[in-house]
Amino acid sequence: MRRGTRFPHFFSASEWDSVNQRILRDWLRAHPGDADRYSHAKCDAVAAAARGTSTYNAAKTPVIQDLVDHARASQGLPSVPVSAK
Repeated sequence: MRRGTRFPHFFSASEWDSVNQRILRDWLRAHPGDADRYSHAKCDAVAAAARGTSTYNAAKTPVIQDLVDHARASQGLPSVPVSAK
């Protein structure tokens, strides 16, 4: 896999309102401080993976979980694991 490769996510129209990726995207657009936190978490995850202390996904997941939890709660939605598909 090439660095920077992106993979699309596909969802049915009935799922769209509760999809974590969309909820997180919208939250980050509306909350610049959290967007910075997300960006730093991703950079820190790259560094952790390079050091071999964690995988990229494992290193960024706690921050993403927290951000998604806040974003979902703001819409009256329950917390769900971000790793769930």
